[in-house]
Amino acid sequence: MAGKKGMVTAAEAEALFKEKMAKEKANGTKYKVETYMVVARWTEQTKLKYGPNPKTPGSKSHPRYQKYMKAKTVGDALRLGAYPPDLLWDYERGFYKVVGGPTRNEPIDLARAQAEGVPVTNTDKILGKWFLKELCKSLGVDHKKLVKESTWQESAIMRGLRLLTDKEAGLVLATVQKEKRDVTNTEMLQVLRKWSYFKNPWRVNVMKKGQTWVNSDSVGLCTGRDGDVHIHPATLRYPNVMKLIARYIHDRQPPELKTQFHFTSINMNFGYGAQRHRDGNNTGLSMLAAFGDCKGGDLRYFPDDDKSKKVDQLATKDSITVDLKKNLLLFDGQRCHEVTPFEGERYSMVWFTCARYWEAPTALKDLRKLGFEIPTDKSVAAVSSALRKPAGSSAKVPKQPGALMWPSERGACSTTGAKKRAASKGDGRAGKRAKTAGA
Repeated sequence: MAGKKGMVTAAEAEALFKEKMAKEKANGTKYKVETYMVVARWTEQTKLKYGPNPKTPGSKSHPRYQKYMKAKTVGDALRLGAYPPDLLWDYERGFYKVVGGPTRNEPIDLARAQAEGVPVTNTDKILGKWFLKELCKSLGVDHKKLVKESTWQESAIMRGLRLLTDKEAGLVLATVQKEKRDVTNTEMLQVLRKWSYFKNPWRVNVMKKGQTWVNSDSVGLCTGRDGDVHIHPATLRYPNVMKLIARYIHDRQPPELKTQFHFTSINMNFGYGAQRHRDGNNTGLSMLAAFGDCKGGDLRYFPDDDKSKKVDQLATKDSITVDLKKNLLLFDGQRCHEVTPFEGERYSMVWFTCARYWEAPTALKDLRKLGFEIPTDKSVAAVSSALRKPAGSSAKVPKQPGALMWPSERGACSTTGAKKRAASKGDGRAGKRAKTAGA
């Protein structure tokens, strides 16, 4: 029904308005979760372009729209009389469109901003308070309850967003189970977009110069700063999210591996490209995938890095580059790797096994219930044997691959289960091995 440029005409908008009102007024107005997530990311200077007044003459909204339709930014719209619900209502019906300006990576968290000394505008305050109120309403929980359940790593709004994400993940799992198919990349992305990421100050090995934190959560087993091995609290707080991520990798069990790929831990990352580094707190090999609408953001990996040189001394010609949005990669995280520059949204997931995982037997039982594949000495050795040992600067590189990759998207109608896939000829049975740098 929208016009050629994506904006409805006044007549079309009025018809749409009356139709929606007739359907929704009896039970109150409801908006899509995606709309909340979009609007709550806007800032004072997010640019808008309004269309002609679609409101019914004589209604209370008609003269208000007549005023705020002159707005050029979100801040202008609020100052000219628009309320946050107006932003949602008009956005879903195409009465205006966003034409530029800054937006946030996630909804404004007023409590976190205050704690970090980050300046907030009046627009931030309006949208932040409104969003938290609507979030509590959609979850059916009291604001005070969210505050009580929050921790120093997880504010009330983060807690609410993650609860919302867990509900979404539960719906996806139910659909996948009912339709007896794999979790798709699209479904993973819609869940990852809703998750609220921790501003992690400790992953210094992946940070570029000038960075003091990255959006990164390490769930499952973790090694504490005092050396203890424990389960991250978010793992048990959001079981559906964990089950979904675990199922995604189970659905894509590489047929080349002699045993089920194992993992005790998952890195959930958003919006940053890791500098050259080597991982240090894992055992065996890792799986890696990326999601989102971005250009670039590939993984550059050095399959023959034997640690005899510093990472900045390694020659790019000795690396391979993998598009992780299309491919699932089996690699050794303790060999040098980095992310190429990118533009747009980028989410990445790393499934790996925590060092000294055997020191947390109770946690391993809890992880098994969530779908994590618990390793054994035998399975670690079997999976590790899929890749060659790094050849270093040797001119004689073994034929065995230094990394393996497979198409990550199996399709919405593919059959769940590694056994059925492995038995199906032509379904990635031989795998797609990296073709450069002897990988």
